[in-house]
Order: sequence, then C-alpha cells, then structure tokens
Amino acid sequence: MTLHTLQPLVARRQKRVGQGWASGAGTFSGRGANGQKKRGQMYSNFTGGQMLMSKGLPMLRGKSKNKPLHRRVTITLRQLERTQYFKNGSMVNPEELIKAGLMRVSEAHTSVARIVGTGEITKKLTIAIGATSSAIKKIQHAGGTLTP
Repeated sequence: MTLHTLQPLVARRQKRVGQGWASGAGTFSGRGANGQKKRGQMYSNFTGGQMLMSKGLPMLRGKSKNKPLHRRVTITLRQLERTQYFKNGSMVNPEELIKAGLMRVSEAHTSVARIVGTGEITKKLTIAIGATSSAIKKIQHAGGTLTP
C-alpha cells in the first residue's frame, strides 16, 4: 500500500447549483448566458442542425461495420516454449493451436494465425502457419522447420 493508492475517506459533495446569488452558482447555474446548451442537454452526435454525421457516413453505422474481416492472432515463441502440449517434432497448425489452448475455435475460421519472434525457443517444431522473419530465424536455429 502506497500513498497514491489510498482512497479518500469522505467523498466531496456535489455542488448544488441554482440556489441563489450567494451560493456562488446562482443566476445562470454555471451554464453561461443564453442558448441551446443552457436550456437542455445536446446529444454527442449533434452537428448544429444539419444532417447527423452518422447518417452522412453510412459505413460508420451499425455494430462492427468497419472491423476487418480477418483479424490476426499472434502467438509468441515464448508461448510455444512454455506450452506442455508441443513436444519436439510437433506440428504447429491452427488445429493444434486450438487443442493447446492458444487459439479459440471461433478464431480459426475468421482469423489469420501468425508466430512472432518474442522470446526464445528450444523445441524442434514444424511450423505450418505464418511467421515473422525473426521467428523463422529462431525456429531454424533451434532445429525446427517451416512448411508452406
């Protein structure tokens, strides 16, 4: 426990606005003089009375419209080394990654798996998925192979 992690014992009360001149937040209650913002809240999509930005840009509407169809699943060499599932001579492909728990079944159909060179590896593995150049060097240095 350190000083910057301590929570305050008493929460500060919210300032009561509109309680007269002497309160310090009377008359306009901190909302300025006149205008639309004084009288009520404006929604975040408001653009000054013209067409909404969400309607003008139809590709931005809806859930997950602009997400890429294929997402990348990155697996590090450290993960392959620590996993007890892969032994010397094991094949590394999407099906085996699912069995090892490094990849979900739902990701196998919609994602592209790729091995990155973070960490070290000592196991001799046969890689059947994409890998970065640094990962390829480390795999080959450990005695592993890559199949296209």
